[in-house]
Amino acid sequence: MDPIVIYGSAVQEARNRIKSAQISTMVEVLRAALFVNQNDDTGSTFAQAMADIIEGISTPEDNAKAAAALSAAKTRVKQFMSGTNVEDIFALADALRWVGEYIELGGGNAALQAFRAGLRNPEAFSSANRARKKVPDFKEEELPDLGIFKNRLLDRSVVKYMERFYGPYIGADISGTTTDSLAVLAYLMETQYSQDITKENLQTAVSDILTDGSQMVPVASMVLQYHHSLIETGLALVLASSAMSPGLVPEKSVIPSFNFYDFTTLSAGNTGQPVTDALSAGNTTLSGELNGCGLVILRDYMDIRDNDHADTEIGLLISDAKGATLFNLGTNYDAFKDQRVEQTLTNSFNYRPGDPSLAVMANEFSLWLGVSEEKIRELILMNSLELAAKGYHKDLDKALDAASDDAQAVQSRAAAAVQNVPQVVEAAATGAQKTSVAAKGSVSSDKGKSGSANQAKQDLKSAQTDAADVL
Repeated sequence: MDPIVIYGSAVQEARNRIKSAQISTMVEVLRAALFVNQNDDTGSTFAQAMADIIEGISTPEDNAKAAAALSAAKTRVKQFMSGTNVEDIFALADALRWVGEYIELGGGNAALQAFRAGLRNPEAFSSANRARKKVPDFKEEELPDLGIFKNRLLDRSVVKYMERFYGPYIGADISGTTTDSLAVLAYLMETQYSQDITKENLQTAVSDILTDGSQMVPVASMVLQYHHSLIETGLALVLASSAMSPGLVPEKSVIPSFNFYDFTTLSAGNTGQPVTDALSAGNTTLSGELNGCGLVILRDYMDIRDNDHADTEIGLLISDAKGATLFNLGTNYDAFKDQRVEQTLTNSFNYRPGDPSLAVMANEFSLWLGVSEEKIRELILMNSLELAAKGYHKDLDKALDAASDDAQAVQSRAAAAVQNVPQVVEAAATGAQKTSVAAKGSVSSDKGKSGSANQAKQDLKSAQTDAADVL
């Protein structure tokens, strides 16, 4: 199915629906991980174990800063659970962050500290690609003290480029808190069973964490609390790291893939446990929001900020987002990184100011988008009047109805093609037989019959192609 072109308020509405589905899903993920059942406040085995283990960590006597971080973690744990009841669902993630600070400040052994640092992909976390700055006079802005509000991404941020293209809200760059929290969870699990904290043991613990889905607790909390966007947490888990690799070369990631429209990829393909079930239900929610389509932005307000002609955003709705390579973000990270570098200089070898162009990425992925370079260029040169005149969609619901109609039309054509194959085969055979008989007659008659047979063969080929396209 061809992509559906949307612009203006339809683009923002699509963003809002993606965000709504993500928030709804992350709430259910926390519910699945932290509660025994949804009818009472009783904490799950995981919730109670985390609270007990954090409470039991010995306070270092020779490191005041690490001790202060651990004290803050223990305070948040008390706010998290009272007895066996969960009181504040976000407080556990806050406690994990403080334990991460404790490790960073020297708590735990050298192997744990190295594992925590090694979970971060060196390229993605380099200042060359992870680029943000604090909002000036942040406390005077009266905004929440949360990552997305107190940080602004710089033009050179690769993640900012990806977030602009894929359309969610722009966050606080790739999430170091996600990898830190994973190291903390692995450490806490290992302290249950062994005091021997080694890289190998921590790797095994991460595998166990993925099996029960507890890695989603910090991810869900950060998305819900606006510390980071889902793209930023998912990328932190899907990019290769030395901590997860058997050797020195960073060749293995925590999760094998991350499709922005398939929440279950965040659970590394595990099935049958409550968290994965919640993620699977989230897929249904997300698919319902956009009728199974995915959003791609061809032109955003950053593109048109200094443009005298363009006055509106433009996006595409891409069918079957859950199965599309276009939305496998880990494998596409390098394309954004490389294209951002390509756009550093103008043709005159001057440094180009501002954010890189989204149209360049659309052209890079044009085969996956199903749109030619010429069509992309035509679209991004249009203003709102020209887009309206072409019949493109400013109303998202009408755009989604058009997408559904297109899908049904394709299915109908396919069904008709499949149904017609026997008749077309018979027509081709009859035409060929008549041609053979007519060969004994006039040359002109032979040519006419031969043309009929050839036409029948072409009809057969066309019908088979139509059927194959859909089947």
